[in-house]
Amino acid sequence: MSLNSISVAANLEKSKLASSEPWYALIKITWPDGSLIRLARNTDDVQFDCGDGAGVQPYTAFNWEFDALDEKSDGSIPTWTVRCSNVNRAMEALLEEYGGGVGGNVSIFVVNAARLKREPEIELYFDIVESSTTAKQVTFTLGAASPFRILYPRHTYSPDRCIWQYKSIECGYVGALATCSLSIDGANGCRAHSNQSRFGAFPGIDSNGVRSVQIK
Repeated sequence: MSLNSISVAANLEKSKLASSEPWYALIKITWPDGSLIRLARNTDDVQFDCGDGAGVQPYTAFNWEFDALDEKSDGSIPTWTVRCSNVNRAMEALLEEYGGGVGGNVSIFVVNAARLKREPEIELYFDIVESSTTAKQVTFTLGAASPFRILYPRHTYSPDRCIWQYKSIECGYVGALATCSLSIDGANGCRAHSNQSRFGAFPGIDSNGVRSVQIK
């Protein structure tokens, strides 16, 4: 499990008695075969980049909630329960397809609407250890996440892959192109956007013979 310190700006926003900028709870469920779904506890979809390399992705509005974190004093691994609506049986069908989801993992992000282009204020990572269904809801029991899935260090330096979120302040691109390959060259790279001066990679770094290749 990973928990970020809330930034000063977010803490001030959280402490307001009233605000026009809501907080979103987002969940990314990764099934055992690597496929995934992204859900937002909201009435509308939320566009967010969680930093997993997929770029900005839609988190579909969906009825889900999580219980209080179950921490015990006997040294046992804490668990958390996430419940999703199953009224239309869509989630149940996914559980049947992926063997209950056990062996997959869940990422939970808490973000503020005014800070969607920044890192989430809270990140939580769990393994799916158990699941169950009723006619109304699907319940996931979550356990401790594997430390091998947590990126360390948080920020890496690459000679040929941009680290900026597309169209962020750091990227600076404000044109009409909808996507970017995060590379310097290519049909959808930084040069094609005429934005190479803001390319967020480090070409001078010695790669020691290792090169990253994006396959499409």
